[in-house]
Amino acid sequence: MPPSAACDFIKWEIIFQRDAQTQAATDFQLRATYGVYQPNTNLFAGGGTPVTITGKWEITKGTKTNPNALVYRLLADQSDKTLSFVKMDDNLLHLLYGDKSLMIGTPSHSYTFNKTVR
Repeated sequence: MPPSAACDFIKWEIIFQRDAQTQAATDFQLRATYGVYQPNTNLFAGGGTPVTITGKWEITKGTKTNPNALVYRLLADQSDKTLSFVKMDDNLLHLLYGDKSLMIGTPSHSYTFNKTVR
């Protein structure tokens, strides 16, 4: 997303792939839509702007406050930037800042991701 983009919120979907035999982390696909609110709805004005990022992911350990926490780190194919999420439980991930602390939300914006089954 360009730094100058108009953005009130982002809707994310992350698909994690694993090796079929070893269950090791392999590829990920992050699909996101960003934009501004359509007035009086929770929808994007004009449908929003879609973005897809692909790459590899790995499982590491350690957050700023918990050295044993499981962390999912996404390494994008087209960038040197990474995203990290702490595994809260089998159904929840939470986005981390670069210093590995929990990203802080607001009453209207959350950085906790819920697992869905397709």
